[in-house]
Amino acid sequence: MAFDNTDQADLTALNIEVYTDPINMGYVNAPIEKTKELLKYLNDTDRNVGGESSGSDFTHDVLMETWEPKGAQNESIPWIEALTREVGSITQYEAKYRANCGTDSLAALDALIQLRSRVEVLFGDGTVITEADWFAARDIG
Repeated sequence: MAFDNTDQADLTALNIEVYTDPINMGYVNAPIEKTKELLKYLNDTDRNVGGESSGSDFTHDVLMETWEPKGAQNESIPWIEALTREVGSITQYEAKYRANCGTDSLAALDALIQLRSRVEVLFGDGTVITEADWFAARDIG
């Protein structure tokens, strides 16, 4: 499934997404006349407040496979050790792990778990909204 700017359902879905902002992406911070800013909110993975990803989930196995200490004075090691002993799912700790791991760990994690942009969540992986796509969605009647 990919966005099709000739499909009325896709245009309506994009229009509703931007004008209702159902997950509080912050589209209001990109005024309608600043199309390039709006496209960043839609297309950039780091702007997606939903945090959805594809590939692997953040699990104990992924943690063990990707963890590399930042350096000799790594304050996060006790937290990581506690996380390895956590029972059940650890997916809720992925953001904290990303914030505290080193660059090698982050690169390994990103190879396993690919963050998705908001439009990839809505219309499928690999989707990128262009100015023409947004103008068509913005101007529907």
